Amino acid sequence: MSDNKTIKDKMIEEFGDECMIEKAGIRYMPEILDENRKGRREIDNRLEYHHIIPVSKGGKTTIANGAIISGENHRWLHQQSPEKQAEINELLIEYKFVVERNKAMEKVKKCDKILAEMRKARKNKSMNGMER
Repeated sequence: MSDNKTIKDKMIEEFGDECMIEKAGIRYMPEILDENRKGRREIDNRLEYHHIIPVSKGGKTTIANGAIISGENHRWLHQQSPEKQAEINELLIEYKFVVERNKAMEKVKKCDKILAEMRKARKNKSMNGMER
């Protein structure tokens, strides 16, 4: 369990502290609320680590093999058929890829901005040297 917690904490740092199923648009809170009104029970919003490839099938507790989802959605996911679970897991993998790609693009933009500022400073420095 402590292994799950450290990976879970790292994943929350990397991907944020919201349920990936909801952020990826796989299942929305109004849908969950409607289902729970029928059963009159509390919603479990605690974040949990979900193994995309189950431990029983050789899946490891890693960032690459994990998703952070609410307890509510974790139980819901495991109630789905194996085919539906596989489809949801693929969507979670795609979601994580998009998040990581967007973060990489932000880093590239920051580097481009720094390089542009450096070129501008170098150009201004050489222009000032020519004026003398």
